[in-house]
Amino acid sequence: MHIQEFLGNLQQIGAQKDVLVKFIEDISLFTIRKYFGYVHRSIEKWKIEACSEQDKVFSTLTKMGAKTEFGSAHGIEPGMSYHQYRKQVPIHNYEKLLPWIEKIQRGQEDILWPGIPLYLATTSGTTSGEKFIPVTKDSLKRGMKSTTLCTASYLEETQDTRPLQKKMVILSANPILKTDKTIPYGKITGIFNNHIPNVY
Repeated sequence: MHIQEFLGNLQQIGAQKDVLVKFIEDISLFTIRKYFGYVHRSIEKWKIEACSEQDKVFSTLTKMGAKTEFGSAHGIEPGMSYHQYRKQVPIHNYEKLLPWIEKIQRGQEDILWPGIPLYLATTSGTTSGEKFIPVTKDSLKRGMKSTTLCTASYLEETQDTRPLQKKMVILSANPILKTDKTIPYGKITGIFNNHIPNVY
């Protein structure tokens, strides 16, 4: 094979590779847009049925809350009404919740939510010192889902898919959490950073 023929074959293979890569990118973008379109339709449905959707969330919260020490102490029961809940559970500031938080920090189960939190998120402490907020598997899942909902809304409003075709820089607190206590703790953005899937 002559050198010119060899180089020509390489160029042809390179061109075919570029076409294949472009095809895969187009298919991926099409699939992603379809998925986010589905998510946005769900958001629109929630807007229309906001009251019933909130009732479902409230029902889930009371069902799970009834399984906790806090729920038992405040008479939270599955199926209770919102008005019953307001009567049974007074508004708590952080100082009133602190004894429950300290139990969680010692590794006790089923205090404010069933099981033991995965993490404790720390606040900046600008008002009354550093606070520790339990981050459960359920709340982490909800938090990650909110990113998808925001992205779906952005794409629907702008029809701009360029962010999906570029690399992104995510700004967060230190993702290396402190582990000198029973439960790992750190800033919430650092916690979320540990759960962002790696996509190359």
